[in-house]
Amino acid sequence: MPQLGLLYLLVFLPMNMLSGNNTPLESMPPWLATIMEASPSTHFVSLAQAILYRGAGFAVIWLQFVIVGLIGGLFLGLALLRFRGSRVRLPSAGAHKVAAVISRRNAASHSADQLVGATALTVVTGFSDAVSACGGVWRYSRQPTAVAAWRVSMSSNIILAGAAELRRRMSNGDQPAREMRCWELRLRGHWSDLRIGATTVWRDGPTWLFSLPVDLRGIAPGDVAVQLYAEPLNGGQPFVDELSTTPSNPGIYIGSAPASRPAEEYTVRIIPRHTGAAVPAELPLILWRK
Repeated sequence: MPQLGLLYLLVFLPMNMLSGNNTPLESMPPWLATIMEASPSTHFVSLAQAILYRGAGFAVIWLQFVIVGLIGGLFLGLALLRFRGSRVRLPSAGAHKVAAVISRRNAASHSADQLVGATALTVVTGFSDAVSACGGVWRYSRQPTAVAAWRVSMSSNIILAGAAELRRRMSNGDQPAREMRCWELRLRGHWSDLRIGATTVWRDGPTWLFSLPVDLRGIAPGDVAVQLYAEPLNGGQPFVDELSTTPSNPGIYIGSAPASRPAEEYTVRIIPRHTGAAVPAELPLILWRK
């Protein structure tokens, strides 16, 4: 058990922290994001978010299930091979000689066995949790009586709104959930290519006017929102205003802000945008103008 605890610190924690659960893969160095594509926790987080946030069915997240299953089968097979290889055939000898030989063999392969076995356990446990979560969402959608009782006991506006959004996403054969999954994949695939150009600012009476070029690099303008942001003052609300384009210059975004604050306090950012999507909870992507 002490060895398993040490392996937990060296294997489980990095896999969880770099899986995209705490921070998106797009914020990592490209070489690290590529390595994490081979981790089962990355694909488990992807399918779990698709199920819990977007109500996606099996037809949407089957690929992640297959990848997690293949990785789990691979490490489980390696663990079984090493376990079988650790068994030793010995001639008739005293019990102490047998114990000495087995002890030496186990000491040589103990660390590798623990690493492979721990990884296999992580994959199998994650796969089981994903199946349970997916089944829970499907059971939830097929039990209107239980849902009604749950609504009576949990009369929170947030929960009711979330339940309504879940029903919408699971309607029409999960078509809304499929569309949101495609939207997520489009943004994740091109997010690192987004570019925000230099900002031009001038004053027009009590208003600051902002103009800047934005290169979306293959992302549809409707999939993102280009905003002007400023930190809140005196405990109030932050200033957020969406920039817009003109038909003559679709790549130039313009907007305005009150001149009661210095222009340097306003920052341009790009965030995901989709009807019904809770950003940043569902898709924690954001690009700030540096």
